[in-house]
Amino acid sequence: MRLPDGRTVLHVINHEYSGGVVEQVIRASFPVEASPTEVTVASLDFEADRPAPFTYEDGVVTVEVGELPASAAIVVE
Repeated sequence: MRLPDGRTVLHVINHEYSGGVVEQVIRASFPVEASPTEVTVASLDFEADRPAPFTYEDGVVTVEVGELPASAAIVVE
């Protein structure tokens, strides 16, 4: 989702929960309009938002989310 302030947000959900949430290590790639200056991962399961390593090439950002709890939002600025 592109926000009015220019940020792009991708909500990711962990569907591995048949016996409780099993955290999955994930990487997410998606198109953005410009080269990001910062990427953050936010989740209610985290004490604070976390900066995330990323690469950008040909209009696509690839974010190393790490272990995904129940859900998280990737915020690209």
